[in-house]
Amino acid sequence: MVLVLIGILSAMAYPSFQRSIQRANVQKVVASFENALNMARITAIERNIRVTICPAKKNERDSCGEAGKWGNGIVAFVDSSGDATFEAKDFISYFDIDDSAVTIRPIGNGKPIKYISYLGGGSKVLFSTGVPPSITIADKSENGYKICFKINKLGRIVYNECK
Repeated sequence: MVLVLIGILSAMAYPSFQRSIQRANVQKVVASFENALNMARITAIERNIRVTICPAKKNERDSCGEAGKWGNGIVAFVDSSGDATFEAKDFISYFDIDDSAVTIRPIGNGKPIKYISYLGGGSKVLFSTGVPPSITIADKSENGYKICFKINKLGRIVYNECK
């Protein structure tokens, strides 16, 4: 009788537990994005240099990859040439992103985002798409938990309602 009761209670708690795991997976990826953006912005302001973040190349932690493929991680670098092109000598940091449980959709002006650059002094932000992007990070399950945000013209995250 006790085992039956435990089984019933477990079955009732499972959906709630699963939703908590989904939420944690999505929030972890959002935190990585926030950390990368904040570090790039603060470094640009403090050192008065252009700092760029880009999606990492698959299985590499120190080079930029394909536009829109942010699930491989994020690379931050000093953009000494000013053209958003990664050079190994300019590497600052790598931010790990585990996209095995989430889907990342970064879109700006209908195009995948290749880079986000903070200009020296933090006065301006440049986007590869020319406009501030919208990013949706969602659990891969049907009707899974998701978080949507935009990156404003100052390079800060602004959370908005997912549609």
